[in-house]
Formats: sequence, C-alpha cells, structure tokens
Amino acid sequence: RIEVGENGMVWYEQAPSRMLDDPVSSKDVAAAFSSLPSSATELHSLQPQVVQTVPPTALRDLLVPVVSREYLQALQPKRERLEQLCNTHSIDGVHLFVLAENDEGIDAYARNFSLGMTPEGIGEDPATGTLAGALACYLHTRGALQRGVQPIVFHQGPVGHLSELRVMLQTTAGENITNVKIGGRAVPAGKIFIPSKTKEV
Repeated sequence: RIEVGENGMVWYEQAPSRMLDDPVSSKDVAAAFSSLPSSATELHSLQPQVVQTVPPTALRDLLVPVVSREYLQALQPKRERLEQLCNTHSIDGVHLFVLAENDEGIDAYARNFSLGMTPEGIGEDPATGTLAGALACYLHTRGALQRGVQPIVFHQGPVGHLSELRVMLQTTAGENITNVKIGGRAVPAGKIFIPSKTKEV
C-alpha cells in the first residue's frame, strides 16, 4: 500500500525482512572494496548480515557495518570481486552503513552497490527504500538504534548526492516487528532528453 503524506512524503508498507543464517566474513567483504580494511567492518555487536526482503521485491542483500563515515565515503567497489561475493552468497548487492554519532535527527549513513544497476553490472543505488526497511529491522533487532525515536532516518549515497529515507516500525509489546513503513521524497535535480527510436517512413 502506498500513501502520500505531508510535504509530498511518499510512504509504502512492506513486511519485516528476515535475517538469514549465511555467515559472510569481514575479510571477504573488504576484498570487494578499495580503501576498506577488514577491521573497518567489525563492530562489537554488529556483523555482516544477509537479509531477505519479502515479495514483491524479494531482494537478498548483505548488510555491512562500517566503523566510520570516512571509510564509508572513501570506499569504491572492485567490480569482479564484488560480483564474486554476490554470486558466492546468492545476494543481489551489498548495503554498507555507519551509525550516526552526534548527528541530530539521523540514525545512520549508508551506501548501496547492487548487481544490474549499470550495463557493466555493479552500480551504486542512491536511494534503496527496501534496504532501508531491512536495515531498520536489523538495527532494531540488535538494539543498535541509538536515538530511540521514530521515524528512523537514513542518509544514503556518496558525498554530494545524499538521499533521505525514513522508516517507521510497528511492534508488539514484546518489541517484535509486525509492519514496516518506508518514506521518501523526490526532489527534481534536472532534466534529461531520451530520443525516440521511432523511424520516419
């Protein structure tokens, strides 16, 4: 279900993502990116985690914690290594994130690299709503949401091209997630012209 809220914010709902038992080593993740040592993906309570979103998207992605925003912004994918990582674990992409520190109103920063984003294969997605929902579920389950308020706010993308995604989690009294709402707003950044392929007779 999709709904339009205040200020043009568009929200849609999805069921909670599932955490899968498919261990991925920090060493293998680091090998798929430049400027990312394996020690930069190891936090005390958070480890790389394969998640499965529900249909209609049905994505299988790897969530990867990063220790600092500097590492997050500097990293670049090594295409062949990243494709190998995705194929080995049957995942569609990698969603890297760092928890925000002293950033008012923001819970985490993220970058997403997925198969099929470009003709060459691997590309960066500047706004991945489905994975924002999965990341919110993961952080809630691990007790890692430091602000403790909703909506949960993520900024995604490289420097200069950040998108803002918001997530609302509905939970039971026992804190089990029952529903996920994801919101965002489109901001016009320019125009492109796509020429017609129709030939004149």
